[in-house]
Amino acid sequence: MLSNTKLQVDVGPRSVGVVRRWVADACLDIGRPELVDCAQLGVSELVTNALLHGAPPISVAVRGTVEHPRIEVTDGSPRPPAVPGNDPERLATTGRGLSIVAKCSTAWGAEVERNRKIVWFEPASDVRPYIDPPFALSVSEPPEEDLSGEHIPVTILGAEADTCHALLTHYRELRRELRMLAMTHSEDYPLANRLSELILAFEKEFPHAAILQLEEALRDGQTTLDVRVDITPRLPALIPQILEVLDIADAFCRAQRFLAIARTPDQNAYSHWFLGEFSRQAGGEAPSRWKPGGSAQSVS
Repeated sequence: MLSNTKLQVDVGPRSVGVVRRWVADACLDIGRPELVDCAQLGVSELVTNALLHGAPPISVAVRGTVEHPRIEVTDGSPRPPAVPGNDPERLATTGRGLSIVAKCSTAWGAEVERNRKIVWFEPASDVRPYIDPPFALSVSEPPEEDLSGEHIPVTILGAEADTCHALLTHYRELRRELRMLAMTHSEDYPLANRLSELILAFEKEFPHAAILQLEEALRDGQTTLDVRVDITPRLPALIPQILEVLDIADAFCRAQRFLAIARTPDQNAYSHWFLGEFSRQAGGEAPSRWKPGGSAQSVS
């Protein structure tokens, strides 16, 4: 099983060669040698495109499952990729650019976020010059703040900025993982659709202001911060469910059903403390401060 599912790409003449070898090793590590040729061909085009038209930082990741592995190339530009038109003769003869990615994929697409884009594809076992899978484009927007109705003030004391950032990154990868599986392989992974719906419900209620405060703290070089937000009364009921989703995802990673790395025990404990604070304080309890080692201390 993969021990490292992500590779940072250095800008230089040898970058594409390094990525090709890394992706080939990744396919072999999961027992899918038949995907090596298309994986190398597709990732070469995507990394070249990112180097020429994207922005740093650039990285390559392997996600999905053993049965349906997915290769993702991320760069720092939010500009969507220019997808070629459907001209079968041109695509079959030029073999250049993003058109060749489609021909060596069973599915492909892109996700555009505020400060980056992710172009992904699921490698086929061989190049298919006359098959062009549809391109799936998703543009992520921050949820709108709920300004109506009753709100509950919550304070997260002494949140660790780096830990929160790592867990937020993990959560976003999980969210994308479930959405991709629900979109491309819903029959194979029926649970992914239900969990994706739960995540959407959670994000609708979770205060986006908490993420903005974290991002500001990271920019300012703070190691800890007190997060102060107002939440809706609907959020606390979703906390146990989203924690269960995170625990299920960890179990899938450990069982090698996801090509991702599970949270560490410390990260798991921290997740339960951080999210649990919303439920505790909504129930009238005083804020508790996280203490290294997995304990929390109530603050009166």
